[in-house]
Amino acid sequence: MKGLFRLGNWIAFAVGCLLVAVALLVAEKVAEVVKPGQPLRTEQPSAPYMEPSDALGWRPAASMQTTTQVRLGERLIYEATYSFDEYRRRVVPADPQADYRRFLLFFGCSNTFGEGLQNDETLPYFVSRLLPDTHIYNYAFRGYGPQHMLARLESSDLRREVAEPVGAVVYVFPAYHLNRLIGGSATMSWVKNLPYYRLEGGEPVRDGFFETTRPVYSFLARTLGQSRLMQLLNIAWPPQTTRSQLELACAVFAKARRLLHEQLGPVELTVVLHPNGGPLDLASCLDPLGIRLLDYHDIFPKAPRNEMKIPMDGHTNARGNQTIAARLVGDLEPVLPAVQ
Repeated sequence: MKGLFRLGNWIAFAVGCLLVAVALLVAEKVAEVVKPGQPLRTEQPSAPYMEPSDALGWRPAASMQTTTQVRLGERLIYEATYSFDEYRRRVVPADPQADYRRFLLFFGCSNTFGEGLQNDETLPYFVSRLLPDTHIYNYAFRGYGPQHMLARLESSDLRREVAEPVGAVVYVFPAYHLNRLIGGSATMSWVKNLPYYRLEGGEPVRDGFFETTRPVYSFLARTLGQSRLMQLLNIAWPPQTTRSQLELACAVFAKARRLLHEQLGPVELTVVLHPNGGPLDLASCLDPLGIRLLDYHDIFPKAPRNEMKIPMDGHTNARGNQTIAARLVGDLEPVLPAVQ
């Protein structure tokens, strides 16, 4: 045992670590040549529309409108106008004289928010055209995951924001939202101030943000996610979906539903598996909870699938949103309260 603590052994160990670090650095540089990154993606909004949030990490600004241009290198990908109401929701254009009797709330990420699209090209908008007697609210925003819905419900009372007495709630869930919930390397490579939830006795408990509560993990996951070498080798963390990850997601939805009931009454929460992600076995833990799942991961036709997305961007375009809306409205009919 004494031999383990000899100076020579420590020197050999240090030299070995240095050689490994140098080898990884060289491999990273080689990977950057073999797999070069895309041109720089830049955004130029006419007015800033994101701000820090103690509860959510980031959120939209309130009562404002901005027109933003996004470029890949010098090439314009899209120009879109985003409008937000006093509660920081994306505006869904509607008849100001409409007499709504029920509501439908949408939660989710940039695909539901309508990244790169006009106010009248989003999924909530197209649903509103098919349900003219229903007031549609868009609570989705870029970069959000399931924990953002729960964090919003824990930090605000939606009854103060929703006028109609009855309705339903939809969470749009691309499969990669599971990675956002657990802080996987694919997410940590670009995000900051991501809300952190852990399971405690089967209940999701908020524990700050990943960077503040798990700083070492956050640094390592971000480094792994940003590494060109790891991208070339298709190495990410976690390497696969586990039962515990699914259970965390379903526990988040269960708690969110409970808070929705406390704030809005006995509303139905429906989770929609979005086609901009692959299949995911959420049903195995949502079904026992009585939470409805609509699996739309393969709803887009195979041949023109790329025609459903914004070119060089990947977010769902207006045509894709129309396709989803047409299916969703029929599937929501059983859970939407009848209009009196």
